[in-house]
Amino acid sequence: MATIEEKIAFLSEEVNLLTTRIKSAGTGYLYTTIDTLNGRIAELKQEAANNMTESEKMQEELEPLPFRWPDNESF
Repeated sequence: MATIEEKIAFLSEEVNLLTTRIKSAGTGYLYTTIDTLNGRIAELKQEAANNMTESEKMQEELEPLPFRWPDNESF
């Protein structure tokens, strides 16, 4: 059985693929499918958040974002 994170990654890849197939006419069904998949991704993210322990929630809040120096700055 796939983990929640794996399911989210797979569905996100499918959304990205379907987005590339959208044309100016005749692909309304793709918008419906993409919306449905995005809804499922949101459900899975909520499920993952609900399953986190208090310690995991605190760690996620405390982890700093990776720092990247601006390209035009020199020190």
